[in-house]
Amino acid sequence: MTIKEFAKQEGISTQAVYQRLKKNKIRMEAVTEKGTGEITGEGQAILDRLFDPKNRQTKPAKDERIEALEQQIAELRAELATKSERVKSLEEQAANLKEDKEYFKQALDKAQNNLSEIKALLPGPDEKPGTGRKLTWRERFTGKIGSSSKG
Repeated sequence: MTIKEFAKQEGISTQAVYQRLKKNKIRMEAVTEKGTGEITGEGQAILDRLFDPKNRQTKPAKDERIEALEQQIAELRAELATKSERVKSLEEQAANLKEDKEYFKQALDKAQNNLSEIKALLPGPDEKPGTGRKLTWRERFTGKIGSSSKG
């Protein structure tokens, strides 16, 4: 029997046989006769052991992997939903901050305009309050406004 015939008997591809041998670090010389390619008695025992139904992974193992992947997908979807909610919350917070910024900008502009109007009504440092006339040197120096001392 050859590797090809063995694979057909097992219902697998010849490539699967070679891969299993390679995975288990078994050289072809240990399984087949050199030149003819026939499987030796010892080689048949090795192949029977490698392809024993007890050693094969059964379908439930594949189903377990699928279940694990489905579980991982569910967890990732939940995480995505959580992060999407967080993004939405942050977007709302950003919009609120933008509104606050605009409100405070308008309030600042109004306060600055009011300050300018108040400054326009106050006398300057060299002006006598209520008269619009400039202070004299003596009034500025002494700090006494309106009292002129003659004599």
